[in-house]
Amino acid sequence: MMIQIVEDIFSSDQLEIINKAIEGVSIPTTDEEQYITSAENNGTGLAEELGRIQIGNISDLLPQKIIDTLDSIGKSAVEYPVQMDHILYTEYNKKYGKPNLPPHFDGDTNDFIINMQLSSNTSWDLGLNFNTYTLKDNSALIFNGNTEIHWRKHKEFQDGEYVKMLFIRFYNLEKRSDYSHVPMNQAHDIFKDVRLFRDNLQ
Repeated sequence: MMIQIVEDIFSSDQLEIINKAIEGVSIPTTDEEQYITSAENNGTGLAEELGRIQIGNISDLLPQKIIDTLDSIGKSAVEYPVQMDHILYTEYNKKYGKPNLPPHFDGDTNDFIINMQLSSNTSWDLGLNFNTYTLKDNSALIFNGNTEIHWRKHKEFQDGEYVKMLFIRFYNLEKRSDYSHVPMNQAHDIFKDVRLFRDNLQ
């Protein structure tokens, strides 16, 4: 699929509704990998190795109109029928560890992601293969996280700096994909050139 950029997704009132919904969730701040990835917890918790907290699925916290807006964006991004899988919220912040997103694939069963920057007070470019993109608040980059190596630039966050994101994933309704075969080990050679490209960025 083509990489796409979408801007001005929500109104200011809708953004306030989303932020209030997120603020009402209690997020454990213990870095326990089993807890974060457990099915019963829906992926909510602290991922200290990435310097972020996350809420595994916030769909039930949001009004239908907001979900419909995201659903419409997803369905218009491709020419085949799709279904929204989930909406994940995450915040990168120095207080949760060292924010870092090395080159990787998602390795899941979805066909693309709406990578939306909800709000931030610092700039942190997103990389796809050998290209970088600067997201603005209330804008998103749409791409396939299982075929595009994606990452963030090296950045030293200062106290109080944050980047808050929504990850909305979609899958093909006609045939569910399975990307469990893609390399996930960060040391794999498939990431080598992108790692070098990332490391050499200023």
